[in-house]
Amino acid sequence: MDEQDYLDFLIEVLQATYKSQGNSKVIYPILQENLDKLDDNFIYALGSWAEARLPEVESSEAEDIAGILCNFSNLIKQFPAGKKATNMEISITGYEISLKVFTRKSYPETWASIQNDLGNAYLYRIRYNRAENLENAIKAFQLALEVRTKNDSPIQLATIQNNLGIAYKKRIRYNRAENLEKAITAYELALSVYTKNDFPIDWAMTQNNLGNAYSERISDDRAENLEKAITAYELALSIRTKKDFPIQWAMTQINLGAVYSRRIHGNKAENVEKAIAAYELALSVYTKNQFPIQWATIQNNLGFAYSKRICGNRAENLENAIEAYKLALEVRTKNDFPIDWATTQNNLSLAYSDRIDDDRVENLENAIETYQQALSVYTKNNFPIQWATIQNNLGNTYRERIEGKKAENLENAIKAYKLALEVRTKNDFPIDWATTQNNLGAAYSDRTYGDREENLENAIKAYKLALEVRSKKDFPIDWATTQNNLGAAYSDRICGDRAQNLKKAIKTYQLALEIRTKKDFPIQWATTQHNLGLAYRDRICGDSELNLEKAIEAFQLALSVRTVLANPIKHLETTRHLGNLHFNQGEWQKSVDVYEGAIDATENIRSSMKGDDRRQKIMAEAIEVYQKLVQAYINLSQFDKAIETVERSKARNLVELFTNRDLYPTKGNVPPEIISELDELRRNIPSLERQLQVATDQLSENSNEQKLPSLEESRKRLQQELQESRQQLDELLKQINDRYDSSFTLTQKVKTIPFSDIQSLIDERTAIIEWYLTRDEIITFIVTSHSQQPIIIPQSSPEKLKTLENWEQEYINAYREQKNQWITNLFTRLTDLAQILNLDSILSEIDAIFDQKGIKCDRLILIPHRFLHLFPLHALPLSNSNEELLLDRFARGVSYAPSCQLLKLTKQGVADFGYDLYLLAIAKLLNNKYLRLFSLYFHILIQQRPKQKHSLNFKNLFAIQNPTRLDEKPLLGSKLEVDKIRQYFDPNDSIVLAEAEATEANLNQNQEQLRSAHCLHFSCHGKFKFESPLESALLLSDPEGKLKADADLTLYKIFKLDLSQCRIVSFSACESGMTLSGNKEDADLPSGLDEYIGLPSGFLYAGSPSVVSTLWTVDPIATALLVIKFYKNLKQLPKLGNGDVSTALIKAQYWLRTLSSQKLARIQKNKRFKLLIAQIFENNKSDRRKFNDSLYAAIKLPDRQPYPFANPYYWAASVATGT
Repeated sequence: MDEQDYLDFLIEVLQATYKSQGNSKVIYPILQENLDKLDDNFIYALGSWAEARLPEVESSEAEDIAGILCNFSNLIKQFPAGKKATNMEISITGYEISLKVFTRKSYPETWASIQNDLGNAYLYRIRYNRAENLENAIKAFQLALEVRTKNDSPIQLATIQNNLGIAYKKRIRYNRAENLEKAITAYELALSVYTKNDFPIDWAMTQNNLGNAYSERISDDRAENLEKAITAYELALSIRTKKDFPIQWAMTQINLGAVYSRRIHGNKAENVEKAIAAYELALSVYTKNQFPIQWATIQNNLGFAYSKRICGNRAENLENAIEAYKLALEVRTKNDFPIDWATTQNNLSLAYSDRIDDDRVENLENAIETYQQALSVYTKNNFPIQWATIQNNLGNTYRERIEGKKAENLENAIKAYKLALEVRTKNDFPIDWATTQNNLGAAYSDRTYGDREENLENAIKAYKLALEVRSKKDFPIDWATTQNNLGAAYSDRICGDRAQNLKKAIKTYQLALEIRTKKDFPIQWATTQHNLGLAYRDRICGDSELNLEKAIEAFQLALSVRTVLANPIKHLETTRHLGNLHFNQGEWQKSVDVYEGAIDATENIRSSMKGDDRRQKIMAEAIEVYQKLVQAYINLSQFDKAIETVERSKARNLVELFTNRDLYPTKGNVPPEIISELDELRRNIPSLERQLQVATDQLSENSNEQKLPSLEESRKRLQQELQESRQQLDELLKQINDRYDSSFTLTQKVKTIPFSDIQSLIDERTAIIEWYLTRDEIITFIVTSHSQQPIIIPQSSPEKLKTLENWEQEYINAYREQKNQWITNLFTRLTDLAQILNLDSILSEIDAIFDQKGIKCDRLILIPHRFLHLFPLHALPLSNSNEELLLDRFARGVSYAPSCQLLKLTKQGVADFGYDLYLLAIAKLLNNKYLRLFSLYFHILIQQRPKQKHSLNFKNLFAIQNPTRLDEKPLLGSKLEVDKIRQYFDPNDSIVLAEAEATEANLNQNQEQLRSAHCLHFSCHGKFKFESPLESALLLSDPEGKLKADADLTLYKIFKLDLSQCRIVSFSACESGMTLSGNKEDADLPSGLDEYIGLPSGFLYAGSPSVVSTLWTVDPIATALLVIKFYKNLKQLPKLGNGDVSTALIKAQYWLRTLSSQKLARIQKNKRFKLLIAQIFENNKSDRRKFNDSLYAAIKLPDRQPYPFANPYYWAASVATGT
């Protein structure tokens, strides 16, 4: 379009305005048809035309043109279509042109009217600087008031005063409190003319606006201001009825809802319900189709109300809030309504920060993202107040952030707070300034970058600044919060005298407790009592005994609120400190009593925080409690309780697997309605526990005085609902037990294995060595059937533990980075490990026990702890014997177990099985094709021999073969392996799911065959997830790559399998016996490295009695020879019993260690062996060449002579776990 097109359109619309006398029904269709011309070019055309035309015409015609322009400006300002921002610019241009004709001197009344119209245009102007626009609006209204006096023009004066009140309320510049006072004054002046009798509609409008001003008023009492706002709105509604004025009625309902959501007087829960009700009423008029802008406003406000709601489910309320904000954003787009869009983005961020459902990490990331989006509109120049508010909120979110490095998050928080303080000054915004100073102090207290001493001084400075505004009289709750925070900073303070700092800390805590009473603020009271206990514990001045008594008293007071059921996380925190206090004083029984309570809290945390991002960290911190409790029992000489606690510690994840199962009554035909009720309570109780924990955390951390009462009400209600739900569950369980299934239970606590049960796992010729690594020492337990309690080897020192940790790091680093050196030095390293573990003393103690009974110990079960699972402990050298190793001392073998708990489970599933196929299973576990070739060759030989007389119930195979995965390479030789193994099973009772068919869906469809299988064979990829062991998995088929993690057979699912008929589970996995290490790169793993969890333990738990796995990537030739000999040893046994697997393995390992190169050469030259190798490698000459090269190296290389496999690397990797 060219300039003439715009000019033609301008003339057309001005003529229509003139002829219709400004009738919108005539003008708006014309504008609608020409929306493409309502742009900046039209504004330019309007200005240019007027500038050229007005000087050319007579004054009377100029006045006519100016009048038409005024009417058109009024129309375009209210035009609902097109771009609002452009329409407002057109109207402003029209008004400003008109004012050049209608001057104050010549036409004062008209001039004043146009100034009022211009003020309204600036008031709602979208473009350019918002603060400047508002100043222009105020200036225009004030100019109009110079003409419009109450005596001469009372009605017009009232209109302008009302508009001026709106402008002052929205004003950005100057003092906010003073602006709101000016707004109220303006509204009251308007109401002196707008009476209810004479001008009911205008009176109601101004009452509504007055309510808006009172709702935000800073001066005078906040609660009273809100009551005045409610009164004003209710007065407005006496005229603004839904029937007569539905639009205005709905608008006032919105405003009334906004005030009720912030009301201080009255019941908080009822106020929020009134707010929601008001918004719902408004929505009955303001629908999305007819009033999208207002509808979006209500959705935004409704989201805010739901986010503060006390009644109903807290998690659901927050979800409703998020949903409402998202609905608002469907209309409030950044392009069309940038300010409203930014407001809703900020509110959405707050809801994400508080959100209970979904992942906490993701919620906080969403909050940060939406805050940053809001800041793209709320800039410091245009919206300094909102900008500062978001910066403060962003700082809070960074302080809570889980993603990324904690230190960097705190730096971002400090940066955001400092930015907020550029606007939130003490003079202009004292309350907000104090809030941000308090938050900044908290960030400095936690800061890890920079000098710790300086950070604490900055924290103290910030808290003291906050207290300049947060006085006890005016802001008692906030004052107490900052006093508590200041006390914590003084407790940690480095600068100055330590005794004086602790004295100041105690004083500030005591001041905080003047407001934080148990009755009014129980959560905060308990927090300060806990902090007071820490300060008294560390206090230097005064009587030390009295200080400790006061510390104990404060901790115990805190625990009266921080109960196991009400707040397990805080209960654990306080009981840990209280227990440590008793422990450090040598009060062993008192420490035991307290630590037991802490462990109860730990188990409750497990049940109530499933999937929570903080849960793993808390559980790792709880390890100290188990360790101290073990030591306390040892100091009380209650060695049986000590080892039971060790088992309880190691079984923490195992118990979670029990409680995570979908348990249901299995007897008595329980009615469906009872099962349904059970399901509902199972869902509701964890949800309520989660909500209660979040509410409690928010109460503990929130420094917003206005939020605390509603949060406290929400906490009390949730606590009551949780108590009632737990009572209902207890009653339901009793009903099930009494009427249907007496054995059914839903326990969520660790069932400690009694020492008597541990002893029952072994016979009179077997001993158990169980290690437990604390943060200070290595504890070694010896269990036999010949003593009432376990024997504890004299405890090691912290230096010895440090030596062990250094040894482990060097071992792992060498294995990962210098494999050849690791192989060469392996025997020397193991010799050092034997000395560190004091192995000779342990064996001497075992010998002494059995010598007293005249019996020889010929079997040993090793139960390592933490990174000890990584090492071949059975191959440790004995210093008092010539080249004798640990496994040489025990004729029936050395085996391993993750814990006595798991060993007990595996013993319950022991059964006989076929030796040759067990060999194949081990071959599969070792992921060694050469070993499988030897195994198959040996299997052919024994099949030609007479069968043993005992029954071999081992005929059913269930196999997964090489599942198709887009993200993994195919397993070479998988088909050969499965086909060969399948030959030794009954084809009628076996099933193989191969490649694309090897899906979890097909696995589930064949559950009956899976349960009846004697051998479960997986030839597939696997993964171990250090950060979440239960998500470790065998990777099933996902041909199109759509299922991803859903295609995985996770460890969690494996634990739920019923493999009670299974004799062996085999799966391909390199380093299949490895578990979490203590290496420095694994130091932050959330498991706390306190429990053995891996794929082998999953299959043991599911029912397989034994697993043979490897601790490192094995040598193919050596392992093949080892397993052949192992199979031969198994075959010679008439029946397989407890310990026979380890016996056969140890004999095979001894044989391999002493196998000479001459004997190995004879095997190589065997014609049948050569023929078999030729057949197998017929289509793969490359693999055949590698195989022969490896065999040649073992026979001929000088450094391998005379015993090519004597180095532990070749034989010690294989370990037997289970029975």
